[in-house]
Amino acid sequence: MLAAVSDADGRGRVLPSDACGDSRWLLEHAERLRVRDAAPKPLLLGRHVIELGVRPGPELGRLLAAVFEKQLDGEIATLDQAITFARALIERRDDHTAQ
Repeated sequence: MLAAVSDADGRGRVLPSDACGDSRWLLEHAERLRVRDAAPKPLLLGRHVIELGVRPGPELGRLLAAVFEKQLDGEIATLDQAITFARALIERRDDHTAQ
């Protein structure tokens, strides 16, 4: 949809603009990232974090966001990797609170 809007915007301008180029670049990258037709879904869900011993609340949300960010960056590709990373964050948090 963003590519279609970009193309329509470019066609509707009186003077051509470098910013309104061909949307093929955008579509190629969306395809490569597997987000062309839908936004990525998080691998790690709240229930997974609760199973790791985190209670529902702001901390759970922060953990989910941190893991999802790594997923979007391509550093996490499986649920097992997501759980391992979440465990590491929880352990780090526990080390900080114990000091």
